[in-house]
Parts: sequence; C-alpha cells; structure tokens
Amino acid sequence: MHNAVSILDLAGPTSSSVSPTASLGLLPTSSATAAATVPPSGPGSSSSSTSTTPSNGTIGGNGQSYVFDTVFGPDASNRDVYAAVGAPLVQACLKGFNGTLIAYGQTGTGKTTTLSSPDGMIPRALRQLFRRMHRDRHRFLFKVRMSFLQIYQERIHDLLGDDLASPASTAQQHDLPLREHPDLGVFVEGLTEHTVRSEADLHALLDRGQRRLIFAETKMNRHSSRSHAIAFVHVERHPNRSVPASATAGDPDMVVHGRLTLCDLAGSERVKRSLATGTQLSEAKEINLSLLELGNVIQALAEQKRHVPYRNSTLTRLLQESLGGNCVTSLIVCASPARRDVSETKGTLMFGYRAMRIKTHARINVEVDHEKRANELAETLAQKGMYSISLHPYNSLMQ
Repeated sequence: MHNAVSILDLAGPTSSSVSPTASLGLLPTSSATAAATVPPSGPGSSSSSTSTTPSNGTIGGNGQSYVFDTVFGPDASNRDVYAAVGAPLVQACLKGFNGTLIAYGQTGTGKTTTLSSPDGMIPRALRQLFRRMHRDRHRFLFKVRMSFLQIYQERIHDLLGDDLASPASTAQQHDLPLREHPDLGVFVEGLTEHTVRSEADLHALLDRGQRRLIFAETKMNRHSSRSHAIAFVHVERHPNRSVPASATAGDPDMVVHGRLTLCDLAGSERVKRSLATGTQLSEAKEINLSLLELGNVIQALAEQKRHVPYRNSTLTRLLQESLGGNCVTSLIVCASPARRDVSETKGTLMFGYRAMRIKTHARINVEVDHEKRANELAETLAQKGMYSISLHPYNSLMQ
C-alpha cells in the first residue's frame, strides 16, 4: 500500500493558521512536531470523510476542521515527510540532542510503512546519519551503538538478544525490567547494545530485529503489529585530536552524546471489527490499554497537571524522557480517510492536537573527559621537568 503523507503541526479546531517557528523543536523549550499520514482509500472502502487542503494547511471533515502549518495531500512522498520531520531530528542528534520519532494511529493506516519501508523514515534517517558522519570524519570521531526492543503485552523483549530466535519463542523469552538512575534516567536493564561501524551494520541489526517482531492477520489488517517496536541509536562524538582545535570548533576533551529513538507503535483496534479471539484478543486488549495510558500521559502533560501517570504503562514509562523531558520529539499521526473510520480518525487528530501543546526542554548532552585531561596535563608537565608525583607514599600513609 502506498502511504501518502500529510505533515501538520496540530493546532486544534481553529480558524487561524499557526506560526511554524517551533515546528521542528530545536529550541531549548519547544513544542512537539506532529505529522499525519493519510493513505488513499482501499478498494471497496466507503467514501472519504477526511479532506486536506495543502494551500492553507487545513484537514478535517464532518463539520470540524483542523488548521496546521502545512498539509500534504495523498500524493505526497515519504521524501517530503522526511524532509520536514526526520531530517531535523538527525541533525539534532548529531549536535548532541536526544531526538524521538513516534508513529501513532489506528491499525492499518500505514505506520510501519511510513517508518520502515525501503524509502521510509528509518532508512532515510540512517542514510543521512552516516553521510553526515562521513562528511565530518576529518573533524570528529564518531561511535555509534544500537539497541532494539519490543513491548509485547507489557513485557520488554530484546530483539537483538541471543535468547530470541524467532517470534514463536517470545513467550519463553526472559522479559527485561525497567530501572531508573539519577544520571541515566529510565533505562532497560540487560538490554544489549551493539557497536555499529557502517550503515550496512545498522540495517543488518534492524532486519534481524524486525524478523523477530510479532505480527498477525486480523479482519482490519493483514499484517498487524502486535507489539510496540522501539529502536535506540546512540551517537558519541569526539573531537579529532589529529587536527587543530580550531577546526573542530570545540573543546578537545569534550564528548557530545546524542540519541535517536525510533518508535513504531502498534495500532489501536476495535475488537468488534477485528474479530480477534484467543491470543490476538489478549494482544489487542494490552495494545489498547497501553495506548489509552499514552493518551492519558499526553493529556496530563498538555494540561500541565502536577501528576503525570508515567508509571501506569511500560510504554509511557520507557518514553518518559521523550514525552516530557530532555528530548526533541516528532509525532507522525496516521489517519484513515475512510468514512467508516471517522471516529478513530477524530480521536487520532485530537491525540495529535494535545501532543502539540506539550513543551519539551531539550539540551545538548556534553561531558568532559576529566581523567584524560588530567593524565595528558601530568604527562606534559613531566616531560618539561616541572611535575612529578607518585601515589606510593600516599598509599602507604593510608595503610
């Protein structure tokens, strides 16, 4: 299915346009970016209930309109949506920001196609990431690591671990716990990290993980995701000491850390329409419950409530930093144009509207290698005969 795209910064049901100044979220305090994908109606579907007007950035129907900065119609390409949503996140990551891209919407509306198709957001982001690193290879040294997990029925499974040979073995796989650290924040204990040296390495890991994701055929989607898939790409940037410090435009002992989080959420579905039974029914209940809790967190953040229920769901707990912390976050909202899906489409647009009201506080993640700096300084002074020290007398006194 071709996934046509509409990019929009959700401003809610209003008659005035929205300023795009914070649409890419690269300011220290900024709004989230929201994007909606509207695939064309399939064969046999009812007439469209959603209309888009690219010229004035309006999307809506049934007497209610939503006005956005820009709306791309069904003929727009993934290249268009990536230029507006994906590319700024990669640039932010290379500068030391945390960036998150989330795809949200009803089952069958093209989330996985938008993110993971050959010309989707993820392949384009990886391509841009390594091209930029290759371009700056003379100024900086880069280290890239990747992790990949799925949240299946509220349990976290490592898609790149050795204990998961196939989707069928998921039930026997050990689920990983969430932990919280004062410096690291919320993290998954035991999640494997793989060093990546090329774009091909990244694609190989993604392919490996995606083969282990759980899918099932339902009445609403022949290839329905039954879990939330989240990939983490960590980029560590060091100044190249073989070139003058002026060429790197930074402290030679400063290390910059950026993280790119790519999240493909399982789609919400009505059991009455999907006719799910048995295991698929249990999966649908868990998916809908986690998406409900995600909506509650989004609403609490949008209304600036004192209590935000992050802990009510594994998904919201894991994405806590992306939703309301140190992160530049973009949301791709996937909506169906079919009249029979009008209720889900309105709910999807309202979700995006609330998300646009959230303010994140992104900052550059930098650290100074103090130990390395001290050792180099001691070595320089020793070479000049100005400095000599031994820890042996001190150690003997301490004994």
